[in-house]
Formats: sequence, C-alpha cells, structure tokens
Amino acid sequence: MEELFVLAWAAGQHLMADAVASGNSGSLGPHHKLGFENAGTLKRVGTKFRRRLDPRYLTLRPNDAATPA
Repeated sequence: MEELFVLAWAAGQHLMADAVASGNSGSLGPHHKLGFENAGTLKRVGTKFRRRLDPRYLTLRPNDAATPA
C-alpha cells in the first residue's frame, strides 16, 4: 500500500480515503498503523449477509503517512 501512497502524493493528491466496517479490526488496525485517522462513522447504513454495518471512514494526508513521499 505504501507504493500507492508514493504514486498518489507524486500525482498531487492531497487526501486518501477508505471505508471499513467498524467491527473489522483486521482491517482497521493496519490502516491506523499506516497513519489513517478516523473521519467519522455512519450508523447502520450498510448491510452484508443480512447484517447491518456501521462503515467507518478513514482519511490519510501526505504529512500523516507512515511512509512519506
């Protein structure tokens, strides 16, 4: 994923965003280690296998990245 950061920052992008289900610690942990920060959560707006999900939105800016460009 670090390679993607380098390409994005070199192309002039100022923000990367992702959405992860709130209960998915297997995905949230690595995102936080890379420098992503919580931007907000939308309660009960997603579904997967007939379960309601709370998508958590994460953002990363070039200066926050674990691997700066």
